[in-house]
Amino acid sequence: MKNKYWLMIVLVMLTAQMAFAAKNDAGVLKSSATMAVEQEISTIAAKDVKNYKTFLEYANKTERLAVKAGKPAGLRSEDVVRVNRGNAKFELSLAKPIHTDAENKQISYLGADKQVAIYDVRSKTVSILDASGRVVREGVITPHPRGVGLITFSDTRIFEICGGIRCTGGVKIFDYKGNLLKEVNPGTIFNYAISHNKKYLAVTSGRRGEEAYFILYAQDGTELLREQLPNTTAKISFTRDDDFVAVKIRPYCMFNSKTGCDLTKSTKVYVIDVLGRKVLSNEEEY
Repeated sequence: MKNKYWLMIVLVMLTAQMAFAAKNDAGVLKSSATMAVEQEISTIAAKDVKNYKTFLEYANKTERLAVKAGKPAGLRSEDVVRVNRGNAKFELSLAKPIHTDAENKQISYLGADKQVAIYDVRSKTVSILDASGRVVREGVITPHPRGVGLITFSDTRIFEICGGIRCTGGVKIFDYKGNLLKEVNPGTIFNYAISHNKKYLAVTSGRRGEEAYFILYAQDGTELLREQLPNTTAKISFTRDDDFVAVKIRPYCMFNSKTGCDLTKSTKVYVIDVLGRKVLSNEEEY
């Protein structure tokens, strides 16, 4: 039994060494540890994503691979991110992604990888803090005339989103030197998400009396894809590798002259191939 056990160990070590020396299809060196994890977790590949079920399986795989590679795990509903800035203390979560201090002088916004953006109302400075509370980047912006909107960010860009039914100012895109690089105005923005690798900004938007849309932007503001939606009340979810995004539309009110509101009975889900710039599926869940 001992000889057999040690033989198995040797075979595993040899397999790992051979895998480490191999290159993947793209010519990029892939570690044996990553290959082993891929086999352990799932055999699903990007080409297998066709609908919401396979999207969820692929999303789970990429999330687990990211954690195995040492990246922060995606936030769960019960997770709370706590940061301090001066005398102000902020607590943020998926349910509460924005928190204003007691004196209304600083506003905090939850970002990806447990990073937080804090906007100083007086100096108009946006400070990006990592999970330990350390400032990693800062930039001064010129917010919308009505006052600062929602803030999200990438490693090179600050996005100020004028959201809510009273604001139709769209998105301002700044670099960290404070330069306004571009402004896009797709209408009132209701939901938004920055992708995990911070390559893309996705929004749901619409104008009064007009259609609702899901819009995918590159971080420079270039529109990559626009898909009409039945409603803007959507949750936007990227896979950890940014290859796919799901847009899940919850039941919503449809105006009825007699009852005022008829709630739809199903949840609609769109699965989008980000690299291919196309909708893979459009399903209803009851």
